[in-house]
Amino acid sequence: SWTDAAAGSDLSYQTSATSYSARWRGFSDPHSDYIRYRVCLGTAPGLADVRDWEDTGELMELDVLQDLEVAVGTVVYATVEGRNDKDVRANATSDGIIMGSYAPEFVYVEVREPGVAGHDHYV
Repeated sequence: SWTDAAAGSDLSYQTSATSYSARWRGFSDPHSDYIRYRVCLGTAPGLADVRDWEDTGELMELDVLQDLEVAVGTVVYATVEGRNDKDVRANATSDGIIMGSYAPEFVYVEVREPGVAGHDHYV
């Protein structure tokens, strides 16, 4: 899972365009002594054009604080590679986060069905 470090929840938007935090659940292999991870950040899944591959060892997290340079509104993806002690590898990629942006806020919704009386406005 890709999460906000403080809130522990998956985000689609974040206000910072210079920081990024990712957390993921470990890959599983009952026949290996260990699994090590590396992660990159990119503008497409698997691409390392925002931040090159970084080895995190057995840690399942990455924090890049005030170190990124991306345009506001850029979607950034984290790709994690898990590698076991036999050098078998598997990758997973986040669903992306829009950098430097607030989530849309709905403040008014109008629902109407022609010819039906009743409540049709919600705030």
